[in-house]
Amino acid sequence: METVLAWLATALALVTGTPVDDARYYGYIEGDYVHVAADSSGTVVAVEVRDGDEVAARQLLVRLDEAREKMAVEAARARLQVDRASLSDLETGSRSEELAVIEKQWRAARDTLHLARETLDRTEKLSERGFVPASTLDADRTAVATAEAEVERLDAELAVARLPAREARIEAARQQVKIAEAELARAELDLERRRILAPAAGRIERALVEAGEFAAAGTPIVSLLPPDQVKVRFFVPEPARAGLQIGDRLIVGCTSCTGPLAARVTWLASEAEHTPPVIFSREERSKLVFAAEARLEGGAALLPGQPVDVRPAP
Repeated sequence: METVLAWLATALALVTGTPVDDARYYGYIEGDYVHVAADSSGTVVAVEVRDGDEVAARQLLVRLDEAREKMAVEAARARLQVDRASLSDLETGSRSEELAVIEKQWRAARDTLHLARETLDRTEKLSERGFVPASTLDADRTAVATAEAEVERLDAELAVARLPAREARIEAARQQVKIAEAELARAELDLERRRILAPAAGRIERALVEAGEFAAAGTPIVSLLPPDQVKVRFFVPEPARAGLQIGDRLIVGCTSCTGPLAARVTWLASEAEHTPPVIFSREERSKLVFAAEARLEGGAALLPGQPVDVRPAP
């Protein structure tokens, strides 16, 4: 009742021009609401909170449809696995199965060369004794030369197969892996953002959507009031305006308060709330009021809209 009467007294003073008691000001509790919105559009699957709920920071508020984002994550993971396998293949050279085939051919060529050399050795001994014609000796020598060339070819092929790919190709594959990793991270982030979390602890003022509705990107879906965003908005008569400074301590009272609450001035308006007559006479200046704001201290909890009276702390 005291606060209501004080409001009426203030209004009467403004109308009549009677000076207002500069030791007591009047106002109300106001909140700076956090309007939580989604980064992307989607259908609301579930609303996990109700109006008036107290929530913790990072608590789940709303879930949007995730089907498309989940498929994008799976596709990104598959591409990353392919790119990593390609890089590994380039860094290690040919696969073990390919190396086994070449090594088998190389051993066969070595056996062929050994046999060809033994045959040539016998042919040369027989040729010295005149038992074989010159054409047979030439054929055996040609067989040895052919076998040696085949062994040399397979030696080179085996050496190349054991080498990794050229550095330029390996570096290109490494960069492709980095791109795939970034794409997976982005897809996972898009999926995570389909779950709308509380940016801070506070009280749910209003859930603005229902399950089944379509939520547009950037449109508020939950209104949240953090406890540290509750403030006192009050009005200071012009005669007392110059005596109030940022940081001044205040005593706040209300009809439902069990006792006085401490607050501190955080903002003062530079313009009056009401436009006076053209001439600012001493009498007319008493009709001016200036808006001001203060933050409650000591964890005091008052709801927005609560009328309060304010006076300077002793």
